[in-house]
Amino acid sequence: MNTTADQRVRDAMYGHDIPASNEAHHKLRVAQLARQQRLVAHLTGDTMSKFDSKLDEYVYAVSLDGMCDDEIGSSSEGPAWYGLMIHGHTIFQDHDPCLETLCDSDQVKLTDCAGVIIRESTDGFVYVTYYDTQKELESEWERLEYDMQHAEVANRQN
Repeated sequence: MNTTADQRVRDAMYGHDIPASNEAHHKLRVAQLARQQRLVAHLTGDTMSKFDSKLDEYVYAVSLDGMCDDEIGSSSEGPAWYGLMIHGHTIFQDHDPCLETLCDSDQVKLTDCAGVIIRESTDGFVYVTYYDTQKELESEWERLEYDMQHAEVANRQN
């Protein structure tokens, strides 16, 4: 089975075999450095203005570590990228020790939610919506999928 350079980078980041090619090794190093920068920014409280809150920044950082259950769209090609993360009580408790750096109310908000939908706009701003019920979360995700599919069809026709 052939694997892409991106897959080899993800495998290496999570403790699997280190990729042999120089391109894949470079991608691995870039991904590791980006992850370290996000962690340092989170721990030092150096939040970027593209987030509404430190909590949203944390959720976005977790999503970049491959924790999304589904993704649609693209923030570089428009109109936006959306990430779905289901079961907040297991995703965030099991993910990493940085959860402990959040205040108690933010930890409760994350671990009690049914899940989140993350939106990154073409201008780089990130918005996170927290859902109390699985039904609300699934309904909104289905709506977004429908809207994105129709936007793609309309773009192809123009």
